[in-house]
Parts: sequence; structure tokens; C-alpha cells
Amino acid sequence: MAEFDWFQRQDASESSDAQQPDDALDWAKQAYARLKAQQEAENSAAAAPSAEPAPEPAPVSEPEAAPEQPEAAAAVPDSSVAAEPEPEPVAAVPEPAPQPEPEPAVPSAPSWLEAAAARRQERLEQLVEEEPSAEPETELVQVSEPEAEPKLGQLDEDFLWSAEVLAAQGRQADQISLEEIDWLGRLRRGMEKTRQNFVTTLLENLGDDPLSEASLDDIETL
Repeated sequence: MAEFDWFQRQDASESSDAQQPDDALDWAKQAYARLKAQQEAENSAAAAPSAEPAPEPAPVSEPEAAPEQPEAAAAVPDSSVAAEPEPEPVAAVPEPAPQPEPEPAVPSAPSWLEAAAARRQERLEQLVEEEPSAEPETELVQVSEPEAEPKLGQLDEDFLWSAEVLAAQGRQADQISLEEIDWLGRLRRGMEKTRQNFVTTLLENLGDDPLSEASLDDIETL
């Protein structure tokens, strides 16, 4: 019976853990290559001009020249037309005599009631102050900017992290889309910014002496 050597034994868990990063990297490379080929195909299809034959111009027929018409003969006045009779003198009509213009009526003096009412109205107008008209509030219309189309960047840490998240869900390399990679990349950058702000706030309030790198890692995992 062979004797078991404890110093040369191999742990199966260590070999499986070493194989997992390689599998995740290969999975990410396959997904990146497929998305890059898909994006290049879409760009080439959009850049290719549509070859449509231009319609030929229809032949234009020249208009035929109209035959020249003989000039109309000059009209000769007929001597047989009777001469117009002379107008008879009209008797002079006498002009009408100018009528005298009527003198304008002198307005009568207002009564004491009307004068009192006028003075009362003037006092009311002086007491009443005109309120300034309220300007209409301008409504702030928020114009939503169109979101930029997702583009495939480099094979960086954001892409590897996004691919690792999708692979952990049991997705295949040919089942992911560029929109998912872009959304996960923006999520990772947002979480990194939040983490930096949180650590900066702790350092400002507590100081950096009691916080070591190990303690910061423990706090970030909470």
C-alpha cells in the first residue's frame, strides 16, 4: 500500500479557484469580439450609400412655330357716318343765396350736484392706488437631452466587471447586448464615485490616523 504524502497533496479547491479567473477572462474576450464585430457591421451598413438609378429626364418637344398672320388692314373711316348734332345751349341756373350759420349754443353751467359728484370722484381716484400687475411666472420647461447611443470602448476594467456580472447570471457570450454592458459600466462608475465620497467624508470627520487600509476595506464591504 502506497504511503500518502501530505506535503505533495493537491487541493482541488485551489486548482478550481485558479481556473475561474481564466474562464471569466476568456468569456469576456469572446463577448467583446462579438460585440465589436456587430458594431462594425452596423457602421458599415449605415455608411454604405443606397445605389438607386437616377430617373432619366423626359425629352422636351419643341413647340411648332405658328404661321404668320397677315397684318390687319387699316380701318378706313366711313364717310357715310352722319355728323353729330351740336348741343343745345342750357339756361343758366341761379346760385342759391348763402344761409347764415347758426351760433353755437353756450353750455349751461353744471348744477351743484354734478360738481359735488365730480369732486367726490376725483378724491376717490386719488385715494385708490393702482396695484402693480403681477408678472406671469415663467414656467421652466426642462428639455430632456437625447441620450447618447452606447458605444463599445476598450477592453478595460469596466467591461471585465460587467462581463463578470452577466456571466454570473448564467448568460452566454452571444446572449449579451451592448446596452447591458454600457448600463453596467455606468453603474460601476457611479458606485465608485459614491465610495470615494463616503471615504472622503470619513477622513474629514475622523481623520486618517485611526483608519488604516484594512479598516477602510472593512468599512467599504459593509
